[in-house]
Amino acid sequence: MVFGAAALLFSITLLVLAASPAAGIGMAFLAKPIIDATYDISLIGGFKLTQMIGVSVPILILFHALLGQLRGTRSPATMPLKPIWLLYSFYVLFFSLLISANEGPLEAVETAFRHLSGLAGFYMVQRYFNNDRAIRALLTCLLLASLFPLATSGFQILTGFSWKEAQAEGLVRVIGMYHDAVTMRFYGMQTLFACFLFWAMRPRGSNLSPVALIAVCAIASVALITVVNSYSKSGFACLTLWILIWWGFRRKYMQLLIAVMLGMVVATYYAADIYENVIQLFHKEIGFYEGSIALDRTFSGRWNHWETAIETWLSFSLFQQMFGSGIVALGAHNDYLLMLFHGGIVGLCIYVMLLTMIGFTALRNVLSDPSPLNAGALMLFVMWVIDTIGVVPSAYPGYQWFVMGFIGLAFAQERLARTERLVKRQERRRQVLHARASQQAQLG
Repeated sequence: MVFGAAALLFSITLLVLAASPAAGIGMAFLAKPIIDATYDISLIGGFKLTQMIGVSVPILILFHALLGQLRGTRSPATMPLKPIWLLYSFYVLFFSLLISANEGPLEAVETAFRHLSGLAGFYMVQRYFNNDRAIRALLTCLLLASLFPLATSGFQILTGFSWKEAQAEGLVRVIGMYHDAVTMRFYGMQTLFACFLFWAMRPRGSNLSPVALIAVCAIASVALITVVNSYSKSGFACLTLWILIWWGFRRKYMQLLIAVMLGMVVATYYAADIYENVIQLFHKEIGFYEGSIALDRTFSGRWNHWETAIETWLSFSLFQQMFGSGIVALGAHNDYLLMLFHGGIVGLCIYVMLLTMIGFTALRNVLSDPSPLNAGALMLFVMWVIDTIGVVPSAYPGYQWFVMGFIGLAFAQERLARTERLVKRQERRRQVLHARASQQAQLG
């Protein structure tokens, strides 16, 4: 039944996206959580719906971008950080050719579109959701998209039934119908972000109806429970930093205090369970701090995996080390190792440069204007950087559409706002000069 729904939503998404980019993008966000649940079902030729939507959406977005440029409407030329994104994208195409020569064209195409999903998200959201009303519509799609993952999460928590067993340091993880806890935790964080932004960007002077208010609070609560029960160390780190950024950087210090106090009350009520589970989750890191556990046992033992990957990379030729090995490394458990295998030292430098420019821009924007979108962009960047350590966000198309999409949206909106502020200052200056000239003429 889930596969049938996913196949239907996939077909509808492509049709809608081909006809209307904005509606199609919203449909892609709606369909992706259900499509991701079919990760283990292959179609004719071994293709999966998860792979097909990861390739189809960027292709259709590229088609509309080229069509828009021919029509003279807004094109990728207006996109913030365009030079570094173009450099990154061209290099992705280059190392994908190496993968094609070594592992075949199908592997190369899938790998290329996985990496290019970041550019697709960065461009498509800012291009087609460029006003508050459109942004709220997209946020509504994200809230509706959360119903499936949160429903499966809630069912697993309430009944104890699980479609697939997954544990972290002896704790049973809630992953629903997904491949791993990363996907479930991501959808939980995406939902929390949508709730925060939906509430902050509601029209000024308007109040949500009681039903809508209850619905948003209920969705946010289930999303928070889902993230906590995924027992992800990066998830706990992201939640903590998100709270500090959302209220601290926006200078909502009283709301931050209330949020912290509310969290302490809830933590006190569930103190025994929370304390026991958190200690269990981080017991190896605590043991390393106390000197009773070796470093290589922390981070779920990823140190050994990373060491093996580095040794493999060192065995490559100089050309492979510099420009790319031609080997797909989606299981690297580290985004920088992934890029080191795919693009070599040159590709890693370009990727780090891209992240540095994104991080600098996000921090500069929120310090200049602590708007919800600017704070949200910094929150998403922080989540991305945290995830690059233990997983490979560059391999998840939906993750990139969301994270890079809203970061790009925030950058584009801030650029427009900065231009408007500059025009207003110039107009005020012109008025002052005109008034002075008139005054001098009268005196003369």
